[in-house]
Amino acid sequence: MLDTQTLIAPRRYTCVCNYAVFVTLLIVLTIVAMGLLSYLVVPKRPKPFYILFNFTDDEFENASTPLPPSTGESNDGAPHRDLCASRQCDREAERILGAVNTSADPCDDFYTYVCSTWMDRHQPSSAQDRTSVDYDILDAYSRFLLSVLGWKNSELPAAKFLFDTCVDPPVGLFGDLITMLFYMIGLQRWPYSATDRVLAADISSKVGSLHRLLGEDSLFHLAVVEHPDAAHPVISIAEPKLLVGHADGLPLAYFLFLSKAHKVLMDHLHKPMATNVAAVEMDLARRGAPKRAPDCGDPLSECTTTHLDHLPPSRVLHWSLLAQEAFGEKMVALNQFVETPNFEYLVSFSDKVQQALRKADFLNYLAFRICMALSPLVANATLRHHLASIAYGRNPRFPEPLPAGQYCLRLLDRFDPTLVMLLAYDRSVTKLTWKVLQFIVMEHLNATLFAFLRGDFSQRFSREFAEHVAGRLAVVDWEPLMPQRFFNRTFREKYFAGFTKEDSSSSLSSFFFFWLQRAVNRKRGPAETADDEDLRTGWNHGFLRTWPTLGSPFRHLEIPLPVFDASMSGDPRMYAFHIARAGVRIYRVILGYVYSLSYGFYYNASSSDPASVFENLRGCLQQSYAEMVASASGYGASSRVDWEKTSASDMLDLMAAKLAIQAFDQWAQREGLNFYFAKAQQFDQRQLFFIYYGYNFCENVNQEAMRGDGEEHSPASNRVNGPLRHMKEFARAFRCPEGSFMNPGKKCNL
Repeated sequence: MLDTQTLIAPRRYTCVCNYAVFVTLLIVLTIVAMGLLSYLVVPKRPKPFYILFNFTDDEFENASTPLPPSTGESNDGAPHRDLCASRQCDREAERILGAVNTSADPCDDFYTYVCSTWMDRHQPSSAQDRTSVDYDILDAYSRFLLSVLGWKNSELPAAKFLFDTCVDPPVGLFGDLITMLFYMIGLQRWPYSATDRVLAADISSKVGSLHRLLGEDSLFHLAVVEHPDAAHPVISIAEPKLLVGHADGLPLAYFLFLSKAHKVLMDHLHKPMATNVAAVEMDLARRGAPKRAPDCGDPLSECTTTHLDHLPPSRVLHWSLLAQEAFGEKMVALNQFVETPNFEYLVSFSDKVQQALRKADFLNYLAFRICMALSPLVANATLRHHLASIAYGRNPRFPEPLPAGQYCLRLLDRFDPTLVMLLAYDRSVTKLTWKVLQFIVMEHLNATLFAFLRGDFSQRFSREFAEHVAGRLAVVDWEPLMPQRFFNRTFREKYFAGFTKEDSSSSLSSFFFFWLQRAVNRKRGPAETADDEDLRTGWNHGFLRTWPTLGSPFRHLEIPLPVFDASMSGDPRMYAFHIARAGVRIYRVILGYVYSLSYGFYYNASSSDPASVFENLRGCLQQSYAEMVASASGYGASSRVDWEKTSASDMLDLMAAKLAIQAFDQWAQREGLNFYFAKAQQFDQRQLFFIYYGYNFCENVNQEAMRGDGEEHSPASNRVNGPLRHMKEFARAFRCPEGSFMNPGKKCNL
């Protein structure tokens, strides 16, 4: 008989080991499952990341590489200064020293201290509306983009062909394009004379078709607005963006440059002048002047909602037909309500109001708007400048001569901005450095914002409102440099499907026409186009902007490169100073959205009501700014400021600056920074933060450009001095005695 004892013992030992392994594995799996379940059940703000993107990659690569350790010492009792003597730091130190007016006292007038020298060196000419640091940054960025567009790209060779053709357009291209568009819109009989019979249906269909085909304003600004909580998008009808720009209360003489441009155009086309377009623009400006308000997609809009059938009856146009032509029957059937920020503007077209203009004048004005929109494609250089300097200039009343490439760049910014941002993306990241985007913007600014909501914000308002705000902000994607959807290769391919150089082989005008059509259609949603694919990028604005934007449905924070000052990104030790510009601007836009949320969240009627908390601060600042009179030379001072109108903007400036210095201090503490320029050791890092903050607002305004401006922001001097006077951090940094201009005894705060 076999002795099995020696076989059984190891088998029992093996079973015990297997059981132990099984139990251990079960425990580990249980812990992992519970952690996964808690992650799925408990909503958290995902840790943001920035993406390194290669134009030919299928997907993206997470670039979460840690920053190199700082060589600086801690701020608290640090015996040594972190002197920066790199070439980039020396250049920045020279810029700071060249800007600061050492003869001025920062505690008397900080704007004079930081901007007066710059202003003396940057006087606007009679042909300029202003000079500014923002303009300088935009000019540098434009030159960079022109170099990008001049390069060949294997993925989108049609892009260079498109740009090169625009810079040097052949004779006949402009004429062919406007002929095509006039035919599609129904303006074949243009120009219209006073004896032509024009019906209200003609006005309605043509205004709507112009929006659908070119996305261009004419008598109205037409849009589809998506609200976060709404089941369907809403049609919006607002006053148009005029060619003359802001023109509140200006006499006809200020519009006559449009008549001159119109005459030059009609002479070139050998057409008779039948309408004074200056009179049309002045009439439209007068209609909108009583109540100019933000568009319905703006966070601070105050739009009214009216059923389409209840809009004021008009002999000029039919509202239902206008909406159907502009947005399509499906969209109109989906939602019969119309939002408008200025109902009085719509009333001005009603039967009860005497109309000063003929219907033929409106149609001729539509044709003029089309020609102005396509003016960069005019072959005649003199005519192109005359028209494009108005349609694409910074201020149409101060037309500056620009190279043809600049006009074409602005044409792309209006119709197809994503094309340019995509082509420039890799080099834009290189200019700014992805570490600035990843660690400063996407992580640190984000984390500071949500820590503020959990801390000071919830204590001053209420926990319920703070949670409501945090929930809304948690779904906002911060998108620097380019829309996030373009990191998906499938989306890119669908977006640019059909955009090839070969399209131009049969007809150059057809190539441009279909490019325009695709560009406009991609901005419209499936509800308007009846397409299966939604090719909207999420961005509603272009790349030539120095401020971020966050519009309805408040899902995409658009952050183009000029929000930053890319020239100061050379040395890693300077990265934190981007907070003084980009951080302030990002926070200001987000806090504007938070301010708008307060009016839809009534917790109670006590002091914890969020709207009343904001309004108390706003009222305090309104009084403070009205009493604020700069001493010294008063650089940038203006006596024509409506403080009641600017008080909301002033409040957001202060809140953004306070949150930005908090983010800067926390970053410096975390990194152990005690930063000094080797060539400007008289300034510590906090003083440098405020110098950069003020410097980025420097501007020199042609006083004539301020007439009819209608701005809702304070002058630059007040946007610098105003917030800093109410910040104890500034007073401590520059040791301003209490009671001095920049350190008043009474400070406004939440």
